[in-house]
Amino acid sequence: MYASIPTLEGTVTEVKEAGVRAIALLQEAGLYQAREVLRDPNQGFLDLQGSGLHVIGFTRPGTVFLDNSGQVNPGMDISGMLDLEGDTLLPLLLEAAQDENGGHVRSQGVWPHPATHAIGPMSMWCGMLNDEDRICALAWEENEEGGE
Repeated sequence: MYASIPTLEGTVTEVKEAGVRAIALLQEAGLYQAREVLRDPNQGFLDLQGSGLHVIGFTRPGTVFLDNSGQVNPGMDISGMLDLEGDTLLPLLLEAAQDENGGHVRSQGVWPHPATHAIGPMSMWCGMLNDEDRICALAWEENEEGGE
């Protein structure tokens, strides 16, 4: 059973719009049919030339099942991934998916920009696809090393 699709009201960030649209697409089309749309840079889910915007999907324990940037392979375990401050990222992502801080997370992460591989501040929005699976959209902050 799918979770409710979050609304896009008021001021909406690029990462929230991409994340909410990805959840809606995945719920409507399913993972395999949605993959081509998610990988098409013209659809608004992927920007490898600029902000590094991309969408990941992972289970509650931290197993990746989707990364439209091709940076992370399905089956990869992200449960032990730390940010540059030594904090584990997975609990932050899971809390965000439960609508903590409106789903938004900002991190000085170790997750590199998918095209430049630079590490810098990134913004994320996470939401629930269903009880087990989470979807996050990630983008590196503009005018930073990771976002150029």
